Amino acid sequence: MPLGCTASPEIFEIDMENVILERLIYEFEHHIRNELYSICQFKLAARSNQIEGNTMTEEDTAVLFDTQQIPSTSYKAKEIEEAQGHFLMFNEMLKTISEPFSEDIIKSYHKAMTEGIFEFKANGGVPGEYKMRNNIAGTTETIEPSKVKEELVKLINEYNSKDKPTLKDIAIFHCKYEKIHPFQDYNGRTGRMIVFRETLKYLTPVVINVSDRKEYIDALVDAQNNNYNVEKLEIKFKEWKDAFYKEIEKYI
Repeated sequence: MPLGCTASPEIFEIDMENVILERLIYEFEHHIRNELYSICQFKLAARSNQIEGNTMTEEDTAVLFDTQQIPSTSYKAKEIEEAQGHFLMFNEMLKTISEPFSEDIIKSYHKAMTEGIFEFKANGGVPGEYKMRNNIAGTTETIEPSKVKEELVKLINEYNSKDKPTLKDIAIFHCKYEKIHPFQDYNGRTGRMIVFRETLKYLTPVVINVSDRKEYIDALVDAQNNNYNVEKLEIKFKEWKDAFYKEIEKYI
């Protein structure tokens, strides 16, 4: 059974809007391995972690997910911990996908991601809790700790006011979320999990290719510096969505 794969039927009382979401929930609930759920798990984990500098390949991430065995001694302990944390965050996403989007959901993602990462906690990070020190995203200044809760609640309320968020709405949320940078670390990975969750609910999920890392970051920064004009990021989101559909189509 995949790491952390436990569920109960009542969690998934949701009006299914697409077959991908329905299939993921079914496989997760019934502990089905080596199909759509596993593929989404290891591809999203590997790519999102690689964007942040983790060197574990998709193939080795798949081995770790399927067998819980470390595929190579060349990886740092932190890289293994990040992959396992991402698996658990993905499960937390599925468990809560029928719930209204909220602060608590975002915090639960971060806690699942970082609870087992020794370095994060040793450096004073608290899983699931907002940052206590100023941080930056690349060279971008972020919201100071005292304003995080206020700004994040405002952003969530703005997003939740949409009857059915579009790809553009999701892109705007992502840019603003990364500008807030609410946690001491692991903001990018939690942010991309939110993008996956929201596009999974309404569309094919967006999974960003690590080969497009520079284009992704440039589009984020461009939007943040231009009053959140997300045209470039929205175009890339559509490209990544369509490309990921081709990768998973035969498993649906």
